[in-house]
Amino acid sequence: AIKFLKATGNADFVIKMTYVLMLGIVGTYMFIESLNSMRKNKTAEVKTEKESAMTRFLKSLPLQTRFEKSGVTHSLLLPIIFGAFVGVLAAIMGVGGGFLMVPVMVYILRMPMHVVVGTSLFQILFNCIEVTFLQAYTNHSVDFILAVLLLLGSTVGAQIGAVFGRRLKGEQLKIILATIVLAVTVKIVFELTLTPSLLISQAGGH
Repeated sequence: AIKFLKATGNADFVIKMTYVLMLGIVGTYMFIESLNSMRKNKTAEVKTEKESAMTRFLKSLPLQTRFEKSGVTHSLLLPIIFGAFVGVLAAIMGVGGGFLMVPVMVYILRMPMHVVVGTSLFQILFNCIEVTFLQAYTNHSVDFILAVLLLLGSTVGAQIGAVFGRRLKGEQLKIILATIVLAVTVKIVFELTLTPSLLISQAGGH
């Protein structure tokens, strides 16, 4: 698919538009849901939640297994199916898939946010290794020097983020993630709406 889009000259545009749509939907939903959840916690009202149709469907799936660390019970099929879906998107768009996997784990698998962070990073590690080799071998689209520099910066940032992450509540972490996702969405939309001449001038061209 990537080779076909490159041949037609539409690869960058299609990938960015897909990225924008998915980021916008995920970021907006997470932001609104997190705000509503924080407001409910402030009112301290205890209400019994009705079991949704989605919850009943998930419980009806075969191979139900208890995941003690997350404190949830789900079918083994769920993480496999969603993992495959995110893997396809990661290969197409060149992303780790965390912005999709985190909402899946929080809102569908109902995992605690602090467990979600570590679990997401762990699975992304192996997913990114595989996708990187595929991109390098098949599409020849990996800038190794830039990747190493980004890795150095992200290593330092990960240590700082881990310290702050331990001090924040789950809803606060979701708000921060949603804000970052929406900020990236706005940036990409802004770049897509610029004319080619403005893009060249911003990049330092003439």
